[in-house]
Amino acid sequence: MTDYADILKKSLRFSVHPKRWLPFFIVDAVFYAAVIQFVLSNLGGLVGMMSSAELSLEAAATFVYFIGTVLAMSAVFWLIRTWVQGAVILQSAREKDRVAGTFNYGLRRYISLVLATAVVAIIGMAVSIVPYIGSILSIIVSIVLVFVAQGVMVSKMGFAGALGSAFDMFRNRPGSVFLAWLATALVSLIIAGIFLLPAFAAFGVTMLPALVSMGAEASIMSVVLLMMQNITLLAVVGVIFTIGTSIAAAFSTKSLTEFYMAWHKRKLV
Repeated sequence: MTDYADILKKSLRFSVHPKRWLPFFIVDAVFYAAVIQFVLSNLGGLVGMMSSAELSLEAAATFVYFIGTVLAMSAVFWLIRTWVQGAVILQSAREKDRVAGTFNYGLRRYISLVLATAVVAIIGMAVSIVPYIGSILSIIVSIVLVFVAQGVMVSKMGFAGALGSAFDMFRNRPGSVFLAWLATALVSLIIAGIFLLPAFAAFGVTMLPALVSMGAEASIMSVVLLMMQNITLLAVVGVIFTIGTSIAAAFSTKSLTEFYMAWHKRKLV
């Protein structure tokens, strides 16, 4: 019988160690900083585009350039973060391995991992467009295929084999897989929520009173200027929250890997 509490406690101990969450933090922080820098450097054009009553050719070009650049940055971010996740999955399965060695091994399994996670994402996005129940179907897909990455990294499967194995595991023990997914998701949200509290406090003390005083006269530019006036505080709470989400990512990776190893019958790494 699976000891859910023990797995969750073990995963918490794993996730708070800096060498487990720091790779997630570095990738996330660099991405957020790059996006913010890009937005700020193009702020004038964006504000002008949004405030214009008519959509000109120049405004359309600005919009396409902005969206295209953000999408390209997001794609690079996802590719790098997938590599990090693969390495942390291996660290979760073999905690005594050298961290650098897990990243090297992650490169060898990288193509299969990217293909597997991309297929899951594509399926999730495809079913999400179904009217009324799309979001529910997308969540179901994420539960059914929740162990795909573990199949690639822990059991050394190809992407097709990992997809089939994840589906078989859900089919054989749907209740257990759902409980593992739910418990992992809830604890991860709690961790991230705790680190979000400073942001709420900072917003309530500094920005909320100013926004209230603006009232109906508030504009996009006035809100941006208010944020620029509090940029240091926003950066601090942003770093704190990113640490929280990084710990949550390390926790969820370890937790799901532990559940996977407890239930999978093949010889593991």
